Amino acid sequence: YGGGCWAAHGAFHYLRRPAPQPKPLLEEDDDDDDCYTLCMYDLRRLKEKKLIKDVDEFSLSLDLENMLVCVQDDDGDTKYHVHVAGEKPGDDDEDDTDGNDDADCPGPETGIISIGDRV
Repeated sequence: YGGGCWAAHGAFHYLRRPAPQPKPLLEEDDDDDDCYTLCMYDLRRLKEKKLIKDVDEFSLSLDLENMLVCVQDDDGDTKYHVHVAGEKPGDDDEDDTDGNDDADCPGPETGIISIGDRV
């Protein structure tokens, strides 16, 4: 388990990864050991919900309503996403205005922040 925080709606957010498994000495280590899954535990429903995979770290905003998530993509690049705390990205019922799923493009619809464009 990694660091944890309470959100405004009474759920606890934390980082979780599987317990390390013993491997033969000659087998190469994979890079997935350092990545966590961001989880939320709702104490009212007594239920855990997995929100985002391949998370390095996360931080909740001061009002406890939003979160900044540092994610590793398939290429090993670091990306930052902003999401509403406690909601799984892509769970909204709203349709894209152009009909395309732009989950990899920066913008307010996806929650992805382009740091390079801001620096």
